[in-house]
Amino acid sequence: MMLWMIDSEQTDRLSTRPSVRPTDWFDDLPPAVPTLKGYSPERRRREEYEALGFMTDAHPMQLHTEQLRRFRLCRSTELQQHVGRHVLAAGMLTAAKPVHTISDEPMEFATFDDGDGLIEAVLFPRIYRERGHVLFDQGPFIFRGKVEEEFGAVTLSVTHLDRLERVRPKLRR
Repeated sequence: MMLWMIDSEQTDRLSTRPSVRPTDWFDDLPPAVPTLKGYSPERRRREEYEALGFMTDAHPMQLHTEQLRRFRLCRSTELQQHVGRHVLAAGMLTAAKPVHTISDEPMEFATFDDGDGLIEAVLFPRIYRERGHVLFDQGPFIFRGKVEEEFGAVTLSVTHLDRLERVRPKLRR
């Protein structure tokens, strides 16, 4: 509200009397600053995420809840129950480490956050060559892969990967 006041009132006053400048922005306040209607929580979160790159009161995946409802997703907390099976998952990219195989082929280890926990994923050389280029920011991403467990660690070997906003239009066809 104060920024509104500065933009509207002070700009008008300063432009009509350029030689008279208040010593403080608050010296010449109008009697009442109008109360502006607050944004809805959804809009505030979207604006906050767009401006800051994060939200202060929710996980960024909550912005995509409606779009993700049409998919049958496996949550990070359920991966252990699906060892040996292929699942569909979604999440924000939190970390990625490109590496090379013993035969010098590029691949990548990636960590996705679905809002409930972390999904440790591996993009082996074929899928990394074909789809690794889509991992240029946080996402969100939607991906399919085989759940594997080794030495007590559960990982997802990715077989399909795309950005959420690119998958939605394909579903409408």
